[in-house]
This record gives sequence, structure tokens and C-alpha cells, in this order.
Amino acid sequence: MDNIGDIVKNIIGRMAQRQPDQQHQLEQAWTEILDDKKRTHTRLIGIRDGKVSVLVDSPAWLYQMNINKETILRKLHEKLPEVTQVQFKVGKL
Repeated sequence: MDNIGDIVKNIIGRMAQRQPDQQHQLEQAWTEILDDKKRTHTRLIGIRDGKVSVLVDSPAWLYQMNINKETILRKLHEKLPEVTQVQFKVGKL
């Protein structure tokens, strides 16, 4: 029987390996989906439980990104099936 400490280390190790890869894939997909202008007004925070969190630099860009939210979500989901939601919020980039 395996030691619980070894099991936990093994699981955390596998999760840590997947996280950077998933973040890299998300960033690559984001770059492919959005044009330069939109990317300069946004910053990816990350993905958790299928929800992609994104900062935008102003309320005007929050409105703009929310208008395009369904299209962005569909394109992200095509590239990364685990993506099920996109959330935008105003913050400092």
C-alpha cells in the first residue's frame, strides 16, 4: 500500500505539470482569436473549472468584450474544449 504522502505528492506533481501547459494553450488560443487592438486592452488571468477570467482596462472595453463574449467563448471552446465560460472584469493591466 502506498504512503498517503507519496500519493499527494504524485497528484500535485501531475497537476502542476498540466497547469502551465493549459495556461500556455489558453494564451496561444487568445492570441489567435483576438486582434491586436483587443489584446492590448485585455489580460488573461487564467482558467479555473472551465471559466476563463480576463481583465479589461476600462468599462468601455468591458462593454465591447461582453458584446463579443459568445463568439470568443465559442472560438476558445473549439481550441480548448474544457473552456465553458468567459468572465470579463475591469482592472489594471
